[in-house]
Amino acid sequence: MSSRSSGFLVILEEFALSHYVKDFRKRADWQVTWRGLEQILARFNPDALAGKLAPPIATSEDGTLVLYKMSFRMAKDNKSAKKSGNRMILCCDYSSQIIRVLLVYNKNHVKGSRETVWWKKLVYSEYDNLP
Repeated sequence: MSSRSSGFLVILEEFALSHYVKDFRKRADWQVTWRGLEQILARFNPDALAGKLAPPIATSEDGTLVLYKMSFRMAKDNKSAKKSGNRMILCCDYSSQIIRVLLVYNKNHVKGSRETVWWKKLVYSEYDNLP
């Protein structure tokens, strides 16, 4: 699933779709939420996402690939993005203007007590060429 309205091309990777996105799709407000996230990512600007976007997790040697974790809230949810527990791991390719959404999850999906260890194991075992 991908879109490009302007700026970055946003690609929701098949791995993300086949894992925890299916849980989000059960909610009536997922489509509205995803459309909003696509628009935000298409105009990607880390400075404008303060409070939602964590500092870069990893950066390639040439600085063109950057891995981020971003918090988000569902469209009709009154909780803040951070408190909602909803997260996505994305890889921004600044040279080709592509953002790949690698994993979308809620903190309740995390197996074990260490969120970062859990998602890194999933993401790095599934995708090659990440920073």
